Amino acid sequence: TILSMKTLFLISAVLLLLFPAAPEPDTVTCKKNDNICATLLCPFWYKTIGTCYEGRQKCCRHWINGQHSDKCTSIIVSTK
Repeated sequence: TILSMKTLFLISAVLLLLFPAAPEPDTVTCKKNDNICATLLCPFWYKTIGTCYEGRQKCCRHWINGQHSDKCTSIIVSTK
């Protein structure tokens, strides 16, 4: 039984080397890097840097410091 377990481990290791894990989908990569997906065109202040949903949409990144405008903390409005 120990020999069969070692053999099974060796076969598993060889299979992982021959068939590596599938690449991450483009949508996951886009959103993981804190970008957004857009259907036709990227919104104003964003630039196209890749694709989402297997090339059917565009991956868009905010072009000023790579930050999204929705990350602003607050806006102070003065009323006098």
